Amino acid sequence: MLKRWLVGGIWALLSSAGILSCVWNVKAEQPAKPGKVLISEVIIHGNQLMSAEQIKVRLRTQAGNEYNPAVVDEDVRELYNTNQFGNITTFHQEDGAGKARIYFCVREMPNTVQKVTFLGAKHIKPEELQNITGVQPGMPLNPILNRHGCQRIIDKYAEMGRPFSDCQLIKGGDRSDTEVVYQITEGKKVKVHDIRFTGNSFVSRTQLMTQLRSSANWFHQPGCTYHKQLVESEIGELYKYYRSFGYQDVVISLETQRSADSREVTLIFHIQEGGRYKLQGMPVIYGAKDIPYDQMTALSILKPGDYFDQSKISASARAIADYIRSIRQGAADVRVDPVPVWLLDRPEICNVRYEVIEQPSRD
Repeated sequence: MLKRWLVGGIWALLSSAGILSCVWNVKAEQPAKPGKVLISEVIIHGNQLMSAEQIKVRLRTQAGNEYNPAVVDEDVRELYNTNQFGNITTFHQEDGAGKARIYFCVREMPNTVQKVTFLGAKHIKPEELQNITGVQPGMPLNPILNRHGCQRIIDKYAEMGRPFSDCQLIKGGDRSDTEVVYQITEGKKVKVHDIRFTGNSFVSRTQLMTQLRSSANWFHQPGCTYHKQLVESEIGELYKYYRSFGYQDVVISLETQRSADSREVTLIFHIQEGGRYKLQGMPVIYGAKDIPYDQMTALSILKPGDYFDQSKISASARAIADYIRSIRQGAADVRVDPVPVWLLDRPEICNVRYEVIEQPSRD
């Protein structure tokens, strides 16, 4: 008797939660047969706040269309992007020859956001912070979205020159919450005090400073603001510069030293230059037809044993292209792409391959 009562209670609980039908249909699902399968019906389960019709209008999976698992996956992503669902599962069930029912089992966010509060924010208005976080009253409460909002706030303050700001999610991290509260520590606005380089022997500090695209914005002018993302992007510029001279194995890192009051920073770029690559032999030229090979290779500024130099390689590519155009007498559009070839089994040795692309002139 007790066993029968327990089974009946569990059955009733599953039915009331809208779960039983999904579980039952999963068991009934059959593998799809090869060939075209049309959708006979799209069925939504588990929805309470949003109607089935409101969900279906967001789907590309529609009755009468051909069943496509990739489209169903896209529909799931679209539903998640509404931030109104905590979990979504799908499956299909045969409904006669060449037909199938498609099921979307959804679990909605249990609560809506009643209030959003930003504590400690003095330099950004609440309306702007709501746009930054994407969290506003009246929307379903999504703990994941709320947590991501903290990082977006920190990133925004970093853009404003406050790289040491912080944000904590006080409320809104639990599905049972109805209020979202962010505790913000804005941090001080930071200025760049100095820029230093260590490990550089190939070129001087002065020359490296000219490679920093934004240095004029945040260093050469008195009292310039420190922008963390902007500074970190400069590492890529230094990599590009060194590799253009054959320092393929260069390693660059950035150290940020704060002043005692955290109002200034000293930026230190640590550089491990590594060895400089040399050319193994004469360049290889592909794609040029009916043109003496030795005449084209003679146009290369770099010779075997020379250091890799991107500016000279590019100049050689232009000279080769001009030479081919003169031979063709304008009958073809010519492009020459230089491609470095790094030899994995030969440290600090490389080759250059020039790929010639000729197309009929448009004139």
